[in-house]
Amino acid sequence: MIDKTRINELAAEIGLEDVQVIAAVFLDEAMLTVDRLAEGLPPEEVSRAMHFLRSGALNIGLRGIALLAEEAEAKSNRGEDIEVAHMVELINRTRAQLEEGLMTV
Repeated sequence: MIDKTRINELAAEIGLEDVQVIAAVFLDEAMLTVDRLAEGLPPEEVSRAMHFLRSGALNIGLRGIALLAEEAEAKSNRGEDIEVAHMVELINRTRAQLEEGLMTV
């Protein structure tokens, strides 16, 4: 889920092109974070990684990623496995939605 209101707020502040660049960089970093997660991280690192994903996603209006990161952090804290494939799918789907022009003012 993409929060168009948040994206529009950012676009009004810094310009749509800069928002697009920031979103693309964040999604690249998010994928690298998920790759590290798939390789295996200690529990404290999982919490930090999920906090990064959640806060970064919320800042730029990517609520779906933020919610999934919050759920993953809770699962990790309970000792449960995190569904990395689902995270990869959501990041890719979000990237596709943004590229399809959902980031319009």
